[in-house]
Amino acid sequence: MKPSEIVSLIERIEKSGNKTQALAEAGVNKATYYSWLRRYRRGGIAGLIPKQSKWTDKEIQKLVEAASEAWSVNDILPKYPKRSKKAIEAKLADCGFSFREHQRKLLAARKDKRCRKCGLLKPVEDFYDAAFESLDGKHSYCKQCVLMSQSKYRETNPEKIQSRQ
Repeated sequence: MKPSEIVSLIERIEKSGNKTQALAEAGVNKATYYSWLRRYRRGGIAGLIPKQSKWTDKEIQKLVEAASEAWSVNDILPKYPKRSKKAIEAKLADCGFSFREHQRKLLAARKDKRCRKCGLLKPVEDFYDAAFESLDGKHSYCKQCVLMSQSKYRETNPEKIQSRQ
């Protein structure tokens, strides 16, 4: 609805004797109506106009540049204090920027990786390819840790292995 239509609706409902019936006839729920009424009382007709802050071309260019150097949206937020996280994510999506794809590229370019089990930094070749969805396409445990955990499982669960065979 346009702000002028909302104002006329507010005036008509305020004059009516039964607000609930008038709202039902207008097809507006109470929460929406009282939200409009509160905004209208605070700022008049200007309070009903949604505030949309436009992105300038220069601002968009700087945003994409900042995103290409950042790891996530949280790294960019301090540079844009007047923008919400959702607004930044939406604008980046409009520009065709995906943090997931960006993170994949960053991880693919790395030559080493830290094992989540032993904590050592090892070459990427020391990790198995992941059969599941991971950003870098590699398992989170190094080959040695995977083999150790498999052998430990075999030692502690011989009956399960026997039943499978």
